[in-house]
Amino acid sequence: MTFDKLLGLLEENELHELVDFMKSMIRLDEYSETPYLINQTLKLLSDDSPLYNLVTDGNKRALCIMLQRYYENCFDYSLGDDEMEDKLKYGKIMVYKICAANGLRYATEKEVELGVKGLQEEPIYPATQETYEMLCLLQWTLTGSAYYFRQAGYKLEYGDNREVKNTFYEMVQMCAEKLNNLFEWIKDSGRVEKALRIMAKMKRNKGYKYASYEKDEVTEDIPIKQIVYNICKTFPRGSENPEYRRALAIALNNYNNKKRMTVMEVSFLRTVYEKFAVDRTAHKEMAEKEAQAQVDVQLKEECQALLDARNTRDIDSQHFCYKIIDTLKRNGYTRCSAKQRKIIESALQDIGYDKDKKKTNIVEPKVEILSDDMIDASLGTLASAVNMGLFDDLDE
Repeated sequence: MTFDKLLGLLEENELHELVDFMKSMIRLDEYSETPYLINQTLKLLSDDSPLYNLVTDGNKRALCIMLQRYYENCFDYSLGDDEMEDKLKYGKIMVYKICAANGLRYATEKEVELGVKGLQEEPIYPATQETYEMLCLLQWTLTGSAYYFRQAGYKLEYGDNREVKNTFYEMVQMCAEKLNNLFEWIKDSGRVEKALRIMAKMKRNKGYKYASYEKDEVTEDIPIKQIVYNICKTFPRGSENPEYRRALAIALNNYNNKKRMTVMEVSFLRTVYEKFAVDRTAHKEMAEKEAQAQVDVQLKEECQALLDARNTRDIDSQHFCYKIIDTLKRNGYTRCSAKQRKIIESALQDIGYDKDKKKTNIVEPKVEILSDDMIDASLGTLASAVNMGLFDDLDE
């Protein structure tokens, strides 16, 4: 790796000497041990770098100044072991809260173990958030881990292959201001050592200590293993509900691939499973209610048609169907047995009820034309009635 172009740009000063020194550090046998920030910056500024000409001369000098300050203030941390990375795991701890009967509080050991419904996640920083982010940025400069870059407070773009799309140069531009702050912040070695001691103590305590019991402790009746099985077997594939899709993905990953779930994933599954059960019951009840409501309306209309027919004397008022109607009316027309239905339908046929038109077909009485003989006979009957005195009062 050569730097003739860069050295030609730099004046004969400390930066020139620094680049000369650092290029000697990245001999093949030592290349992998070089801090990530130095390694990538020199690759970016090397003669064979495809990005060299895309960086302005001013930014090339700025990158060299960054290397100088980094070497003076941070390089010593690259010579140690993995102690800092190990302690950083306890620089940010996720703790769990729950809104129980007596209000919002930290969860208990058992609530966390069960992953009860309604858990909330909250980060705590034993050595302050600023300290944690500074140390994460330092760790990124040493290892190049995207995880620590994100923990330092930055967002990255990922491709379909889950690889970081941002280039090293873009990442340096994103964190340039905080890098400068890091170079000043880390000069106080006592502050760094204090932060590492706090994290080490948290590690010895195995993280945050939850209470063993609370008066309003939340419990669960169904084991999470059973919920996972139920979700895998009952949740619809390709649901429009994103919560259902996510719950199914987590459950299948656990059921088929034995993927261990986080506390929040367990709590999420419990919450969504209960919601699904409620939604499914409500949907079933609504469907049954709608179906029943359709039958009720039809039954009520038919009964009303029979009641109207009794008023118009189109049917015997003592017909047995009216006893059935009294029973149906008391029950709000919600139930009708097969025997009751048969009697109702028979009565409807008697009155000529057309259920499609929802009205009674009136049967017109036949009109008979009287013959002359019939008229004479009628008159004879009428005359006999007069002689018998049935109409004596007509003259009065």
